[in-house]
Parts: sequence; C-alpha cells; structure tokens
Amino acid sequence: MFLAGLAVWLHGWLLTKQKQQKAAATRPGQPVLDRADLMQVEITAKMMWGMESFPSPQQRQQSSQMRAQVRSLLKGLEDKRSASAIASRKLGILNAELGNKAEAARRFREAARLGVHPNAKQMPLDGWLWQAVYGEGSLTKEDLPRVRRVVRWLHLGWYEHLVLAAASRKVGDHASAADQHNALVRHCAPTFLALMLITFLLMGAVAIGLVLNIVALVLRSRGQLNFGALNKSPLPGRFLMETFALYFFLQNVPPYLFAERWQMVWLLIPLELLPLVSLLWLSSQLKPLGLNLGEIGLRGRGWWKEVGWGIAGYLTAFPWLAGALILFGLFLRNFDLPRPYHPIQETLERAPNAMTLTLLFLLAAVLAPVMEEIFFRGALHGALRRWWGPFVGAVLSAAFFALLHPQAAVLPIFGLPIFVLGALFSCMYELRGSLISNIVAHGINNGLVLAVYVMVTR
Repeated sequence: MFLAGLAVWLHGWLLTKQKQQKAAATRPGQPVLDRADLMQVEITAKMMWGMESFPSPQQRQQSSQMRAQVRSLLKGLEDKRSASAIASRKLGILNAELGNKAEAARRFREAARLGVHPNAKQMPLDGWLWQAVYGEGSLTKEDLPRVRRVVRWLHLGWYEHLVLAAASRKVGDHASAADQHNALVRHCAPTFLALMLITFLLMGAVAIGLVLNIVALVLRSRGQLNFGALNKSPLPGRFLMETFALYFFLQNVPPYLFAERWQMVWLLIPLELLPLVSLLWLSSQLKPLGLNLGEIGLRGRGWWKEVGWGIAGYLTAFPWLAGALILFGLFLRNFDLPRPYHPIQETLERAPNAMTLTLLFLLAAVLAPVMEEIFFRGALHGALRRWWGPFVGAVLSAAFFALLHPQAAVLPIFGLPIFVLGALFSCMYELRGSLISNIVAHGINNGLVLAVYVMVTR
C-alpha cells in the first residue's frame, strides 16, 4: 500500500515538473512572473487605497509614497511574462490605473493569449472589455450592464471596482465612478488595518517566542523541562508504520481518481477524512493488547491544558520558523528560481464565495492539522523513534512531511520551512506526549497563512 501511494505521489510530482518546464519553454530566456511578485504588488496597492479611508495629511503623504512604490514594483515586472490570464488581467488593470497605458495594453493582450475559457463564444468579451474601458474602443452608458456582467464572469475580485469606476468615468458618469472608488476604499481599508495589526502581532510573536525559548533553555538546564514523554509507551513500532502506510495509500490513491476535480472543495472534505480508516485498523490491533489510541497521544483528559501548550509551543517555534523563512527568502532572491506553489492558491485567485472559503478554512486549519499530526507525528515519528531514536525520527518524519507538500514538488528546497516546522512539532510531541497540542499549533499556523492570503487576494 505504501509503495502504491508513493508511486501515485511520484506521478503527480512528475506532472508538476512537466507543467513547470512546459510553461518555462513557451518563451525561453524571459523570467516568469510568479504569485509572490503579484502578491507583493497587490499588498502595496491595497494598502495604498486603504489609506484613503484615513484622510489625514500624514496618511495622504504615505498614500502618495505608496503609489510611487506600486509604480516601481510594476516597472520591475515588465520583463516578466505571466503564467496565467488572471495575473495578466490584474497587472493590466493596475498599470492602466497608474497611467502606464502601453504596459497595460501589453498585459491585456497577454491575458487574451493565455486565457482559456469553457465557453468559446465568450472569449471575445475579454478582449472587448479592455479595449472598451481602457483603450480606444467606444463605450456608452448602455454598455455598462454588459461591462458588469463580463467583469463578474472574469472573477476579478476587488479589481472589479477599479474597472467599473474606469468605465463610469469614460462614459461621463462621475457619480457612479465615485461610488465605485468609495467601494474600493471600503474594501481595502479592512485589509490595510488587518495587515498593520498582523505585522504588529507577528513582531510581538517573535519577541514572545524568543523569551519562551530562553525560558525553555533555563528550565532545561535545571532539569525541569524534559523530553521523552513517549519513552514509556508499549506501543509496537510495527503497528504504527503499518498505520502510516495505510494512511499514505488512502491519502494519495483515491484523490488521484478525482485529479481533474481538485477545485471542487466540497469533495476534498470526505477525501481528507477517508484515511481515518487507518485509525480504526490501528485500534483493532491495539485492543487485544489492552491498549488504545491514547498511546499515540489522542487523549481527552486535560485537553484544555494541551490547548495552552499548543499556543505556547507555536509561539516558541515561531522565531525558528521566521528565521527559516528569512533564509529561504534570501535564497530565492539570490537565485533565479520559480516560487513555491500550492493548488489552493488558484482557488483563492478565482474569488471564491463565502461557502468555499469556509470549506477551505475547515480543510486547511482543522482537518489537515488533525490528519497530519496524527499520522506524521503519531504514527510515522512514533515508529521511527522506536527503531532509531527521537532525533532520527524527528529528522526523517519532518523530511518526509516536507517533501509531500505541493511546494516541494516544484523544488525540494522549497520544503525547508515546512521541514523546520515538522521537526519542531516532533519536539513538541516528545515533550508533551500528546497530539492535541500539536494539532492546535499546526492549526494556528495554517489558519494564519490562509487568512493573510485571503486578505491580499480578495
């Protein structure tokens, strides 16, 4: 079962590499625009418009400086080709709004070339929209309902306000243009405030984490903080490895049958829960031995205490994770490499509705942490540590954990921050002997990343 799951995973990894190479071969020699580039521009642009909700002289000056920064960022992306029509449209709109008509026209032509629409009859609408709103094409008030329909069909998210405002200005409807601009500002203001708040919270988390690391070292030196909570467990390693093999098979093979439907988020929920069958198998093997799932850390007693340990554990791990991300960013900056990629990004870029976002949060911040901690820490690390010790178990389970994430399918080095996080989670598991604290820490991490990405793209 493990070999079958590994074969399916390797097949998916090879497909990802082939898509990457095919995209790079379309226009050799020209760097590819990645989502990190677009995200940086979007964050700066949303903060620029969000500042307009605070009409103080200082904020207006900062907004003007931010506008110059957006222009500079867009200028730096002119030599990069887009990998998707969505990115090209967004860059075209931003360039048009900031006065670079030539670059906007080029991006809109690029979007028309990259765009693949289910309904071929609607393909000309994409090109008509940009020519009518930002180009030399004719536009009347009677065309505005058509513009709204096409804009919504393209799923532009908050860019929709920019396009509709530009269309209203072109036909002389300045009242509607002002309404759209005010709607844009109202949309961007919460993002501006939230990003400022998150920045302060992250800085505070680093400071608290550093203090907690110092406290942990002091307690460790005094013998008051000891690892090895799993040393006394009588659970055989063979059962744990067989459980992980069954999980790995169920995690990879059934979803492979629905590979073309990965965007159907509701389908991912039962597929994510399917590997829990392996826990039933493990429970059946433990029952004759007088053991239960509490041996791997799934205990209900004192769960509230483990929630607190999970929060403290994530804060303690945060400086290490932040350091790994900084080193990783420096590595990407100094080498011409594609950026990490996760399939969930494409779903978010299509401006999903509230139900889809709720399911995504359930999947990423609840189900994924529960499943991954049970099987990567509880089963895989638990088996490896019994055979080769806690250190080898932490390293190998964290390495496997990192390599199986979609980011590492682009390049294995992209799994470095995930490896650091996996190793730290193994340390927490060794310290507490409970998976509840690990699940809490893992859920906080995934929820934070997804929340920031949603704020930027919507």
